[in-house]
Amino acid sequence: MKVKTALVGINGYAKVHLNNLQRLVNSGKIALSAAVVLPHERTPENTAYFESVGCRVFGTLDEMFAQSQEKPDLVCIPTGIASHEPLTKCCLAHGANVLVEKPAAGSLAAVDRMRQAEADSGKFVAIGFQHIYSPELQSVKRDLLAGKFGCLKSISVMGIWPRADAYYSRNSWAGKLKTASGDQVLDSPANNAFAHYLNLPLFFTGTVFGRSGHPVEVTGQLYRARKSIESFDTCGIQLKTEEGIPIHAYFSHASLENHNPEIRIECEKAVLTLDFGDNVKRVCTPNGTLLEEGRLPAAHVDMFRDVMEKVSDRSVFTCTLDIAREHTFCIEELHRHCQVMDIPEHLLSVEEESGQFVVRDLYKTFRDCFLTGKKLIF
Repeated sequence: MKVKTALVGINGYAKVHLNNLQRLVNSGKIALSAAVVLPHERTPENTAYFESVGCRVFGTLDEMFAQSQEKPDLVCIPTGIASHEPLTKCCLAHGANVLVEKPAAGSLAAVDRMRQAEADSGKFVAIGFQHIYSPELQSVKRDLLAGKFGCLKSISVMGIWPRADAYYSRNSWAGKLKTASGDQVLDSPANNAFAHYLNLPLFFTGTVFGRSGHPVEVTGQLYRARKSIESFDTCGIQLKTEEGIPIHAYFSHASLENHNPEIRIECEKAVLTLDFGDNVKRVCTPNGTLLEEGRLPAAHVDMFRDVMEKVSDRSVFTCTLDIAREHTFCIEELHRHCQVMDIPEHLLSVEEESGQFVVRDLYKTFRDCFLTGKKLIF
């Protein structure tokens, strides 16, 4: 039976959702029954596509539930952080399951209200941390739990993705702590672009497969190269889980060079490297001898497959609100206990045309911290 599916939004990252839903429509797996598209976002192209597959278009989610003859089994919500809680709760109240983008919400309180609404509804909420859905990365978690590589000692992650003026002007809350209406978003590399790569180490440290590790120590060095933002664009983060496993993370948007995320998992008998640039998993001995190597395929296909299957089979694993909650907990703790500092001017330059801020020797500094677990000090 086809999963009756609705989509909220079609611009920005929502295009990834639309592309994947189109693929599932073409394969006969789903029926795209409804979409919420603001009037100014409607084009002849997307309007023609929705009409061609029998998908009705509405202006709001409330309008969709009030007027749609067929209630959706699943609603996909690839929208801004502040909207995740109200849209998710609305869908649950109308008996629909939900796939909502990462992070789960802008505050721990919001995540907990979503968890309560999920429990009350009998439906499920899956979070769009797409890498968790990868069978290859799930196998890493299972190998860690089975002790294949000996005791887990530490996990480090780093990533640098340039983000210039266009990124910070794309909406009203980019780089902000709250929206204009006062909703907490805590936007930053760690809570947006690189949120996946903070969430994965937390997942890997969980003591059972379907749980993430809970940090009992959260410290960080939060910096901004771009002084116009409220939050940070460059950071070093140090966590320690209940089991005493250290996690070190280093993320930045202040560079001209792109360095895709890399996760290093140090165990007693092996070191695992997850390279999201080459999309390769490597397992080496502690002295560097290569033991095995494999591919890390794109994860969106796995995510949409698993979420669709969960509609009829609740045993299918998806990223839950409980898993995502640990990520939100870390973000709130960072902002609660760590002050955002300006990067010294003598370390900065700015590309005039794009407005890209650049921290001198950033990659070298990050790489040193990534390999040693040191704090990020400018």
